Amino acid sequence: MPRCEKVSIDVGDLTVERPEGGRVRLADVPGVQVLILLRHRHCLPCHRHLVDVQNAAGEHFPAGLVAIGFSPADRSAAIARHLAWRGDVLSDPSRQLYRRLGIGRAPWWRIYNWGTLALYGRAILKREHLARPVEDTRQLGGDAVMVDGTVTTLWRSVGPDDRPPPHEG
Repeated sequence: MPRCEKVSIDVGDLTVERPEGGRVRLADVPGVQVLILLRHRHCLPCHRHLVDVQNAAGEHFPAGLVAIGFSPADRSAAIARHLAWRGDVLSDPSRQLYRRLGIGRAPWWRIYNWGTLALYGRAILKREHLARPVEDTRQLGGDAVMVDGTVTTLWRSVGPDDRPPPHEG
């Protein structure tokens, strides 16, 4: 059952940080943007979701792709480079956007669920490098469509491995 909600949430007055320095108001990010709100910068399900969304979007996607985290902007940008993310990277260290969208924190039993443990277990078996998280691992993520500073479609994750299919919304 799809959980993408049709909403109308004005976020244009909020400011976020750019990796190269400076701040930008979300109202100044023009057009249609797909926002991927990350949990923390070492979140393996988030990394996989970024790659899946980018692959589904293809080269000629009509909207912008924006990864937003609460890590320092330069550190989030380093992860994005590692993943070959073609979209923008912004940082919301105060989590004002997360609060405005109603994306909160989860109890530990939702974070360390079977799906998430299985994903990390498969990564360990493949000998993938896993970095130890240094930020709030209980912060949830989400996906949103923003049009000229207003979020019109929203998916609020209930756990680390809970994301919409890349083509949904």
